[in-house]
Amino acid sequence: RICFNSSAKSNLHQMLIVQPSNIKNPIKQHPIKDKSYIFLRGKEDINIFNKSGKLIKKIRLDSKNPLVWLPKKTWHNNISISKYAIHIETISGPFLRKKDRIYL
Repeated sequence: RICFNSSAKSNLHQMLIVQPSNIKNPIKQHPIKDKSYIFLRGKEDINIFNKSGKLIKKIRLDSKNPLVWLPKKTWHNNISISKYAIHIETISGPFLRKKDRIYL
């Protein structure tokens, strides 16, 4: 993960993320912020869940579908389905550790 923002207090946070396939992210949501993913390389699934943890939608990030916007309060995780996936993640700041994300 490489952060392009200068500090956790910045109003915009952009990160270049290289995610190997062996990383399994937990289901989470950002209750007060929208988030976007911009695909760069590999293949990655953005999984959308209901509040009970049931998968309701799968969005494949690849060269044919390079961008996804997640509204706040969307339960999701992202999983690399290639050896690794590279994407840019954008979310508004500042980073508030106790308010920015909750896990299912």
